[in-house]
Parts: sequence; C-alpha cells; structure tokens
Amino acid sequence: MTGELEQIIGYMDILNQLDTTNIEPMSHTFPVKNVLREDVVEPSFPREALLANAPAPDGESYLVPKTVE
Repeated sequence: MTGELEQIIGYMDILNQLDTTNIEPMSHTFPVKNVLREDVVEPSFPREALLANAPAPDGESYLVPKTVE
C-alpha cells in the first residue's frame, strides 16, 4: 500500500507543475443537470389501505418489535 500511495503522491507532484492560471475550476468533468422531477403535492394513499397487510397495525401505524434497549 505504501508503494501505491507514493505513486499517487508522485503523480500529484506532476499535476502541480501544470500551469492552470487561466483554467476555471469545476466540480465535474462533464455538465451535470438536475434530473429530479418537480416536487408536486399529491394526495396520499388512504391509511387503511397502507395498513391492510401489516401484521400488527394499531390503526395509525405499524407496530414492530423493539430493537434498541
């Protein structure tokens, strides 16, 4: 691992010798755009339908065994 780390540091020394005075900094090598959909408020499923297959519902939520003391 030490040899690999020395090679990485050596390569960084080579990169530090490059003239980057007129190079604009960037976070990615290619354009990144947001691919998420617009956040739209929509009606949710009825609670009864979501709890229909729960092994132990209490009418409002799932009941699960306690996992942390």
